Amino acid sequence: MGDVRAELGISATSVTPLVDGLEQEALVQRLDHPTDRRATLLQLTERGREIVETSYADFEQTAGDLFRHLSVGDRRTLLRIIDELCGSWPGAASRCPAHPSPTELVNNDRAPPALLRRAADRR
Repeated sequence: MGDVRAELGISATSVTPLVDGLEQEALVQRLDHPTDRRATLLQLTERGREIVETSYADFEQTAGDLFRHLSVGDRRTLLRIIDELCGSWPGAASRCPAHPSPTELVNNDRAPPALLRRAADRR
């Protein structure tokens, strides 16, 4: 749960009620850590996984529709600006995903969702 706290940037006292609510909604379940009695692991339930997958699919469609209208040059400019913002943001390394190569960017109308998928795959 410490990873959740750190990722969301919330206090340790805030993460417990948040997880309690997710657990009550049957979206996550707590598991004992196999080697560290002090740690608690969180796992998505099947219902939680379905909601994440549906939400991600909806987001991917919306992002694809939004970014599809940008020219390749505008996409490159946007990625350059995002790189600059991420470079100046403390702690950005864990929050700023790697973006596609210029070749992928040119050949992929849905580059931003692919960008996000790469970030999720690194975790």
